[in-house]
Amino acid sequence: MCTKLCAVCFITVVVAAAAAAPPAIESVAPATRYKAVEYPRLKGIPGLSDALLAMHLTLYQGYVKNANLLSEKLAALGQFIAGVAHELNNPLQAVLGHVELLRRQGRIPPGIRRELSLVFREADRAARIVDNLLVFAGGHTATLRPIALNAVVTQTLALRAAACRAAGIDIVRRLDESQPRVAGNRLLLQQALFNVLINAEQELAAWGGGRIEVSTRVPAGGDVVRVQVRDTGPGIAAAALPRLFEPFFTTKDVGRGTGLGLAITYGIVKDHRGTLTAGNHPDGGAVFTIDLPVSR
Repeated sequence: MCTKLCAVCFITVVVAAAAAAPPAIESVAPATRYKAVEYPRLKGIPGLSDALLAMHLTLYQGYVKNANLLSEKLAALGQFIAGVAHELNNPLQAVLGHVELLRRQGRIPPGIRRELSLVFREADRAARIVDNLLVFAGGHTATLRPIALNAVVTQTLALRAAACRAAGIDIVRRLDESQPRVAGNRLLLQQALFNVLINAEQELAAWGGGRIEVSTRVPAGGDVVRVQVRDTGPGIAAAALPRLFEPFFTTKDVGRGTGLGLAITYGIVKDHRGTLTAGNHPDGGAVFTIDLPVSR
């Protein structure tokens, strides 16, 4: 070993240390971030601390640059969505108003009344989706209330159960029933989880079927509730991982994806002061992890 750390010795020392005590590395879209780790065995080697600090600083600067680029793209997407949502809101309100007037008419056959109720219910759901889009775009402020995340997961899975069965996809649930509540907007979180499930479902359908595992738990520390969605598909390509949450980025064929679902999910989770990460499972398939702060 050199008295001063040359490039060859630096690589040798880092590789040896990694074998003895691997550093904490987490693959996080939209960028790769390395946590600083202190190796007791490396103390006392001249120049090593400076070299590690310089490497960590370079990686951090790259992370900040990528995060800023993603924020700019999300802002542009927000402006676009706000314009579309405002244009949709006016005709939707007109539909709701006229259907409500028809429902109040006394002499309407029962069959037609049921159909009018269905139209009203679906138009009202569309109006709430528009309102959620305005929240994502920054036009409205989401109302956060203490909610049970398991209930959101269960309701969202129920929406995709039939489609998954038809595609030969099994859904496995592992829900921690003792978890605390989180501060959230039920509809927005349902939309976020829905987008992640749709992404997994489409990948597995193209893969010929498989399994989606959805779990909830409270990690050590108890400050967040974690939702994980793992599929048994082909996983996420290394080249796609850093761009996964960028607006309009998609790996799907033309007509199968807009590239907006995961970007919207990322924005929703961020507005809930949570984190959304993606990676590949050691046994295969993609894993999406949502951490949401516990309601205080």
